[in-house]
Amino acid sequence: MRALTLVLYAFALGTLNLSTGCGGGGSGGGGVSPPPPPAATVLAAGLRDIGMGPDVPGYWSNGAWTGLPPLDASLDSQVNSLVLSGNDVYAAGFSNNNSSVQVPGYWKNGVWDGLPPLDASIASWVGSIVVAGSDIYAAGFSWDGSGAQVAGYWKNGTWVGLPALDLAAQRSIVYSLTVSSGDVYAAGCSYDGTAAVPGYWLNGTWVGLSQLDSSKNSQVNSLVVSGSDVYAAGWSTNNSFAQVPGYWKNGTWVGLPPLDASQNSQVNALVISGGNIYAAGYSYFYPGYWLNGSWVGLDSNPGVVYSIVVK
Repeated sequence: MRALTLVLYAFALGTLNLSTGCGGGGSGGGGVSPPPPPAATVLAAGLRDIGMGPDVPGYWSNGAWTGLPPLDASLDSQVNSLVLSGNDVYAAGFSNNNSSVQVPGYWKNGVWDGLPPLDASIASWVGSIVVAGSDIYAAGFSWDGSGAQVAGYWKNGTWVGLPALDLAAQRSIVYSLTVSSGDVYAAGCSYDGTAAVPGYWLNGTWVGLSQLDSSKNSQVNSLVVSGSDVYAAGWSTNNSFAQVPGYWKNGTWVGLPPLDASQNSQVNALVISGGNIYAAGYSYFYPGYWLNGSWVGLDSNPGVVYSIVVK
């Protein structure tokens, strides 16, 4: 049997915003099935909420906490994405500076590397980091001086902006970036003037995906390329205003069964391994994953899975 390693981004549910970005949001109820046997290595990245103090960025490796140095220790910082490349650990997110502005960047082996925002006086954010050969891609968004939230990514520190669907509104975000055979897939959402539209930019060109209700928000949180197939996972809001978990395979929507169809559920990460599809996230506040469409609950307490690795 294949062992499952869960990379859990740890946030206090009281402060967690489950739906930043292009639009929409909410949280999602119960039911737990036995988890798989524990894997040899568990990496958990995010932040520690220490009482009334600031959020501290870092990660747990086999339960041992490694804190990362913020720009200002009196203000919040956060890790949104973690990648291992050889012996190097890349932890990407943001850190507030002494002007209380979120600065995008990443820590490499504990050393902060800030990335240049479009406007240094306004918040920017990294949601996904990828190391491909000698190149480092850090994707997310950056606000510009006109008040536009611009989706894009930094490649080796240089910003690459991506076009929005609505040039007047200019509200887009990249949540997941994948490099496959030289092609760059940057997935997330872009506001079209009515709602957040799910999709991805392929080498800078937008590829929109269908919505359950085109007047309501949808979002891609994870994108995987497997052979000739493209899987984009996330959620789509239905006409009852519930966020439905699922994924698009080559543009066709595949919904996943929530614990309660009247409540919100989301897929935050997708992995294809050994012919199996693992879609991790939460359903009605409870953490877990769908294995080939069947829910596997991980805890009877509320929580969220943000990343999953199968070994």
